[in-house]
Amino acid sequence: AFLQWWQRRNFSQLRQKRGSLFQTYSRKLLIVAVASIGTSLVAGILSGIPAAHHFGRLAPYSVVANALALPIVSLVVMPSAMASVLFMPLGLEALPLQFMGWGLQAVMWVSDWVASWPAAGLRMPLMEKTVAASLAVALALLLLPMGRLRWLSIPVFATAGLLLVGAENKPLLLVDDRAGNVAVLTDQGLAPALPKQAAASVSRWLSNAGDDAGFKKAYERKAWNCSPTKCETQQSGIKIVFLLKQPSGIPSCAKADILISQEPLRRRCKGKLVTIDRFDVWRNGAYAVNSDGQIRHTKGEQGTRPWVYEPRARIRP
Repeated sequence: AFLQWWQRRNFSQLRQKRGSLFQTYSRKLLIVAVASIGTSLVAGILSGIPAAHHFGRLAPYSVVANALALPIVSLVVMPSAMASVLFMPLGLEALPLQFMGWGLQAVMWVSDWVASWPAAGLRMPLMEKTVAASLAVALALLLLPMGRLRWLSIPVFATAGLLLVGAENKPLLLVDDRAGNVAVLTDQGLAPALPKQAAASVSRWLSNAGDDAGFKKAYERKAWNCSPTKCETQQSGIKIVFLLKQPSGIPSCAKADILISQEPLRRRCKGKLVTIDRFDVWRNGAYAVNSDGQIRHTKGEQGTRPWVYEPRARIRP
């Protein structure tokens, strides 16, 4: 859509305007620069939808970074790469590759410099797939059709806004896919029960929630009271108990609304709302539990597909 708009602009008079050689090339360079910045701006804004959905990050200065890096790539990196290929049969590729290396170092310097600016990598909670899909459809209806069909984008944008507001129901509890650790949602953010276990899962939870706190800082929120056998907390009037692995392999039961266990419970214990033990995460993967007792797990999100792992119990002879 941007290309169509750009091609309809009449730049012939600006190109053919008489002047000195410097003025002529300056005008041409200006047109190329505006086109490049416009392309980066459009691509940066629209690629923000999948970036927010998959990674929970936005790059507000991407246009500046691209504007600074693209000339280096176009004038130094790519010509040096081509020259190195041409000179390679003669054994003279060292100098072009050296220039190419300097160009890549300059690009990395630009990237690191822009990334050091305030709010350069904005974190945000992962955008729900329904919201991302609705925004993508709305933008397609806005940009691709001609004439009045573009008005169809307005109700789709409104639907995306309603879905975004309705997607604010964050899970109260998250359970690792091996029950190695759990995290509860507090007023300060997610707080893991154990200080070191399942660090990769906890870091991913924090990132997906748009939380800048690291594992250590999140643990310091101290939402859990732990003993050698269990960790417990109470959030929004709901008592949560996390039973820890014991040398005997038999966890001690506890009364709770939500009961999580690192060991198989084998129906010995049960929470009033939700019960999740080692067998449950083995079958279904990681869990998310809402305050009303509704649960979601990895297998439920993946569905039944050929590449989805199906756990099978070991058959002992």
